[in-house]
Amino acid sequence: CYSMRHSVVLFWICILIVRESRTKILYIEGTDSSKRIFVQSGENLALICVYTGFFTSGIDFEWFIPSLPNEPVRSNAKTSVYWQDEVTKRKFILLVRSISTDDSGRYTCRMGRQDGDRFLEMARAETEVTVERSIITTDCPNEQWIPSRSGNRTNPFQESVLIRCVIQALPPPLIHWRFRGKELSTGLHYTTSVSGLTIYGPTDADEGLYTVIARQPKHTAVFDIQVRVFSRPRISHGPVILGPYKDAVVSDREAYLQCLASGQPTPTVHWYRSNDPQTELQRLDPHKYFVNTNSQVGTLRIARAQYPDDSDTYICRAMVSVPAMYERWSEDVIDEARLRVNVTLSPRLIRLTTMDRFVDQGDTVTVQCKVRATDPLKLYYEKFGSNRPFALGIQPDDPRIKVWMEIDQEDQLNHNLYLTIQNTTHEDTWNYTCHAYNAGDRRRWNTTIRVVERPQMIPGIGLPSTDERGSLRFGWRNNATNLSCSSFGMPHPTWTWYRRGEQILNAVNSTFTIISWDHWNWSQSWLQVRPCRHTEHFIYDEYVCKATNIRGTNESAIRFERASVPGQPTKLRGYIVTQSTLELYVDEPKNTGGLPVTAYELLYSAFGGPGRWYGPVVFPLDASLDSGSPRFRLHGLVAGTGYQLKLSARSIVGCGTPLGFFVQTAEGTQPGPVELIQRTYATDPYSHVIQWKTPLNGGLPLTGYRIRLRPVRLNQNSADSKLNPQRTVVGSGPWYEITPEFSNPYLNYYHFTNLDPDQLYQIIVEAVNERGQSLDGVNTDDFGYLNRTPSKRPIVYSFIDSTDQAPFPHDLVPIWSLFRTPVGDEFGRPPRVFGRGPVLYIALFIPSVCCFSSLINYVHFF
Repeated sequence: CYSMRHSVVLFWICILIVRESRTKILYIEGTDSSKRIFVQSGENLALICVYTGFFTSGIDFEWFIPSLPNEPVRSNAKTSVYWQDEVTKRKFILLVRSISTDDSGRYTCRMGRQDGDRFLEMARAETEVTVERSIITTDCPNEQWIPSRSGNRTNPFQESVLIRCVIQALPPPLIHWRFRGKELSTGLHYTTSVSGLTIYGPTDADEGLYTVIARQPKHTAVFDIQVRVFSRPRISHGPVILGPYKDAVVSDREAYLQCLASGQPTPTVHWYRSNDPQTELQRLDPHKYFVNTNSQVGTLRIARAQYPDDSDTYICRAMVSVPAMYERWSEDVIDEARLRVNVTLSPRLIRLTTMDRFVDQGDTVTVQCKVRATDPLKLYYEKFGSNRPFALGIQPDDPRIKVWMEIDQEDQLNHNLYLTIQNTTHEDTWNYTCHAYNAGDRRRWNTTIRVVERPQMIPGIGLPSTDERGSLRFGWRNNATNLSCSSFGMPHPTWTWYRRGEQILNAVNSTFTIISWDHWNWSQSWLQVRPCRHTEHFIYDEYVCKATNIRGTNESAIRFERASVPGQPTKLRGYIVTQSTLELYVDEPKNTGGLPVTAYELLYSAFGGPGRWYGPVVFPLDASLDSGSPRFRLHGLVAGTGYQLKLSARSIVGCGTPLGFFVQTAEGTQPGPVELIQRTYATDPYSHVIQWKTPLNGGLPLTGYRIRLRPVRLNQNSADSKLNPQRTVVGSGPWYEITPEFSNPYLNYYHFTNLDPDQLYQIIVEAVNERGQSLDGVNTDDFGYLNRTPSKRPIVYSFIDSTDQAPFPHDLVPIWSLFRTPVGDEFGRPPRVFGRGPVLYIALFIPSVCCFSSLINYVHFF
């Protein structure tokens, strides 16, 4: 029994010794305690299988790799096996080139002997090879954008966003996220995963620098990610049509569309059309579309819009420049709005023959206006010049007129407007304006209605012979006379003139000239007749004018007779006789001889004189001061003398039968008042020129003038600031009396010198004859008026009641007048070269050289 136990122990000891010897005979170098080997990806792996026992022939070594676990390794481009002998051991080496993660696994080194088809394994060594890979990132941008849920948005953002950071390494590392110095852990707001960091409900507070730390047993890597928060863009205004037409895009015109946007970062604005929503318009046609992408401008300019090609829905997209980093990214960085644009076609007339119509009087006529344009279109008729459009339907103020409109069913752009007039008259001949306007333009065209009828002659009966439209006209040698005919009606007639059935040709000689003129529905023709000495025997006759159009002919007769001298003035309405003047008031003679009176002639002779006739004195027709009554004045008569007068009317033919009458002039008196040609203000401070009209001499020759002048001042109680004679003046100096030399009976001015500047003067001028002076018996202290006609006892008229008392207010003459001299200059009164007065002596001296320039300056100053 003891021996049996002893033998079992020896057996197990032998087994342990054999196993230990086998382990030590074959092993793989470089393994750790767990028989593992770590190697970096991409490197070359060399596995050394060491045999330390006695090597005998017939022993083979084989390597097995994870990709070929049942086949021994053969040398190729990937792997190589070779022997290396040393003194005490032998190495069987496996070389794996550019190892990768697919090469991780169990590598086996086997020793044995080949026994026929069988391999008798004698020893085996194994190791686990782990291929490591460095910590790298495959999707971890260093700048990432995430949307914020705060702010105004058209659509809400997604509930969560992912900060991407995918890290690859072998063995898989431990990943930690840090933000603002704190480590992030999975919770309500953050969740970490192999794809990155998920943030739930991102806000502006999540913007900043995030740090990713990846740790392996032997390596550590740190990555920084700058996270920025953006807000979704929002279209704040538009899209709208900016101009130049209000809320309209007009064909063949430029147009501006605008769309404004806001957001963070600042968005850009882009324009598209619904028929191609992915292509920007400026890329679609860079010569037609011009876009300003600034979000504060956001305009789209269409260089020349076309109908109907540019009618479409235009899309305005506001985009923020953020990379696409997550799903539904496009929903967060784009906001868009749409605008339907219908290009307006401006009104354009389609000309038709029915725009201009001829119609017989009393018939019905219709004119048409056809306009091509887009709706909404305002289309109406208006009678030219009336500024009152016709309403659609029957007109309430004229039921003969009806207006209606039709749309062309084959082309909806064509609009037809009709105007119908029933029972037409010649007053309906007119232009009827067709007005059309829409958002693109306002246009108008004239349609014309001409009521056709036989020319209607306008009679000249009842008109005077001096009117060229009269039926009786007079002429005279070498003077052209117009015979005129007028008619109304359309179309305009052709005019012909006849004398005794023979047509008169136009401008064959200088005797006849035919002129015609048409205006709207009225026409006129003139036959200009110029009699001469050789044609007077036949030219005075009856003439016929004929007006002819497509509806017939009408005629009118005019009698042309030879003119004679005017008749006797039949009525002498009155006359006024003074000492030296005669005023006549005459009516035109009833019989003018066919031609207008051009003037009146007066012959006169004094009783007791030499017996001769003086004249003729010719008075033109415009000598009258009272409208409608020729008033003539004859000067230079002798006082207290009887005169015989002959008054006759004159025309271009000659002088007519005179009208004779007798007058007696009044006895001689002093001259009439002198009327100054008023000049309220003088032009020179020290001198003044007065002028007057020659007064009536009172029937006796004038022998001179007396002029009185004194300085005065105005009454301070007067509130009137204007300088006029009616104000009360107070003398501030004596009267100066001047009697100018009377060598000329037509003397009418005097030049005052040595006056004071800025001084008011009162002046009185009187005429003198052998009976006295003009103002004899008149108080000159008070202002008033005298009649121009002198009398033995002059009557002074006040300013208030002059129009009531004086028979002819325009004959009133003021007693005295005022004038004021202007303010003097710095040089004072100028020297008097002739006559009395102070003399200014100027002393000249030759200065030294040093003072010469000063003298020049002194002279220049003066």
